[in-house]
Amino acid sequence: MASPPLLPEFLAYTARHRLVPPNGRIIAAVSGGADSTCLAHVLLAARERLGLTVEIAHFNHRLRGRQSERDAAAVAAMARRLGLRFHLGLGAAPTPERRRQASVQEIARELRLGFLLGLARRGRAVVALGHTADDQSETMLMRLVAGAGPAGLGGIPPASHGGLLIHPLLFARRTAVEAWLAARGVSWRNDPTNRTRRYLRNRLRLDLLPLIAREYNPRIVERLGTLAQQLRRDDDFIESHAARLVEIAAAGPRSYSFSHELLASTHPAVLSRALLMALRAIARPPADFSSRHVEALLAPGAGTRSWDVPGGVECRCDGAGLLLARATAAPRTDGSRPLALTVPGRVTFAGGDVVTARSRTRLAGFDPRSFGADPSRVALDLHRVNPPLVVRSRRPGDRFRPLGLPADKKLKELLIEAKIPSGKRSRVPLVCDRDGIVWVAGLRPAERCRVHAGTKRLLVLELAHGGEVRDGRLPAAGMKPLRPG
Repeated sequence: MASPPLLPEFLAYTARHRLVPPNGRIIAAVSGGADSTCLAHVLLAARERLGLTVEIAHFNHRLRGRQSERDAAAVAAMARRLGLRFHLGLGAAPTPERRRQASVQEIARELRLGFLLGLARRGRAVVALGHTADDQSETMLMRLVAGAGPAGLGGIPPASHGGLLIHPLLFARRTAVEAWLAARGVSWRNDPTNRTRRYLRNRLRLDLLPLIAREYNPRIVERLGTLAQQLRRDDDFIESHAARLVEIAAAGPRSYSFSHELLASTHPAVLSRALLMALRAIARPPADFSSRHVEALLAPGAGTRSWDVPGGVECRCDGAGLLLARATAAPRTDGSRPLALTVPGRVTFAGGDVVTARSRTRLAGFDPRSFGADPSRVALDLHRVNPPLVVRSRRPGDRFRPLGLPADKKLKELLIEAKIPSGKRSRVPLVCDRDGIVWVAGLRPAERCRVHAGTKRLLVLELAHGGEVRDGRLPAAGMKPLRPG
């Protein structure tokens, strides 16, 4: 059976990008699938020519029960057959708090990455991953859908993390990889989760990319790979010039001053990147900045303006130019200490805000959407709440699934979208139970506590700013209401 000349292309690709150090040590990260299995065999075939020491690593996420154990055993058996040293990493079940902060897939990726980088650093080795051209195209489309800019659309680089991780099969199509293995009688394992359309990457792989190839461009994967390479090259140019601009603008510890002359004489692409780099250097804790934050810095305006952005960064534009600096830290409020909330009961939060809780029987014809017009009042299913209740301020990594949304959302994103100033976000009361956030007071309740057809008892939560009650309602002045979906 004929197979593509994978080895010569592998040698050419790794030489062009200087991925494989001569007489170096390479650890192939092998899941058991076709791509990573091919990677291990190609490295073995190139071992003598490049003077390599080749080893195999496998990370068992323990997410698929016996299937995960069988995958780990199969990779260990392959390492024994090939006479290669084997490294096994074991995933640990995430805590409930960590699962509220990130998805299972995100946690699994973090654990695997930590394991592989640890192997590389301890063993002074390079870890090779089996991503192919198909993975590259899927990654680019995922980032395009998420709204990434040119840097993100550069996709998977040939090397990352300071050269500790390499991707030497990015030139190869997945079909070529499987044909190469089949021609040599090498088997691999298929992960059934790759066929489910639950995940975006799978939907792009199974539905969108075949549609584009069939109806618009049969070489879409190759075209996306070329585009990624061009974008990374352009991004390197912009990054290097932006770094020099940031050095010029440095005005002190975690502060940058961009004069009007500097702003006017710099190309917008370089200036935007420099501002983003400055924001990231100042922000503590690290924050997610987007193009809208940068556009706000570049927006023309008369007179003196000052505003805050995420990460505790203060921005000021005046006659001298644009100043980005670390905002003066505000004193911690009493909201950092959780306050017990009984049902019925009430607590006084930082700044005098009062949160009240009571229960009531759901009457026939009750429509929970009637509460949506007033963001300071919410009705939830009492039996879906896991007591005890507490009222506290936000914490790093807080996330929950807001009412009407299909997935979890970072709390800080919700507060930013609601236009809550950064200095006031810690003053927004959070009503929480054992399972996390129940209600971001004045904004949005949790989907898991939604009132449904079988609800018999309601938990009614109300917010009053400064303890003030007007016309029998509890106002939420300054907070933008978010209606349930």
